[in-house]
Amino acid sequence: DNEYYGETDWRKRPHGFGIIRFKNGDEFRGNFVHGLAHGSGTTEYKNGDEVSCDYVNGVPHGTAFYHAANGEEYLLKVSNGKIISEEKL
Repeated sequence: DNEYYGETDWRKRPHGFGIIRFKNGDEFRGNFVHGLAHGSGTTEYKNGDEVSCDYVNGVPHGTAFYHAANGEEYLLKVSNGKIISEEKL
């Protein structure tokens, strides 16, 4: 299934900094608290796109930077996992 590399808590859940490689080829690098992404993290998609943002209890929240493989960049505002605004840079 998915592969995790990094720090874990006493239950072997991601805790601290780690990397998850998903079966579909995407990869998440960031901070975890008891199994959930929490703090800053970056997802690199197999198509070359990349998104960096903050997470709260496993959900993107706050400001996100989206770097498309074609060179386009966007500044996103995210609230509880939903994009509420985007601005092309």
